[in-house]
Formats: sequence, C-alpha cells, structure tokens
Amino acid sequence: AEIGYWITSNAAGKGITTRAAARLSRFGFETLGLERVIIRADPGNIGSNKVAENIGYKFVGKVLDEDTLLNVWEMTKAVHSYEI
Repeated sequence: AEIGYWITSNAAGKGITTRAAARLSRFGFETLGLERVIIRADPGNIGSNKVAENIGYKFVGKVLDEDTLLNVWEMTKAVHSYEI
C-alpha cells in the first residue's frame, strides 16, 4: 500500500501532514492488516521527505515514475509497532 499527501503552503509546517500520515500508517497496519506501506516523495521536496523520516519510515532507494525520479520510504508491520 502507499500513502500520498499534498498540503497547501499556508498549512505547511504545522505537523498536520505528519500526524495524518502517522495515523494512516497505524490504521493500515492495525486495522487493515497491511504488511508494508510506502511513501514516494520528490527528492527536492524536503518537507515530504521529512514527514516520512519523522514517523519512522526508512529510506530504501529511488524509483523512476514515468519521467520523475522519486525517493521511496518504507515501513513494515514489524517496525510499525515500535516506531509510530
């Protein structure tokens, strides 16, 4: 499964995306029984990458999506119980 997020500039920097992504991750693992969740983020978007890092996702590499190179962050169910 994958989590994606987008927030307006006037709402950025308030922790809204971080809290939402953490709650979605928890819901995915605890309620839906997911084993793995990823977040893909533009390498130049520092805020999006920090959200993934701050809630315990691990950087696993880069992927080319059409013509865009994206960072890939991953969390597994085993890690989730300790991190979120």
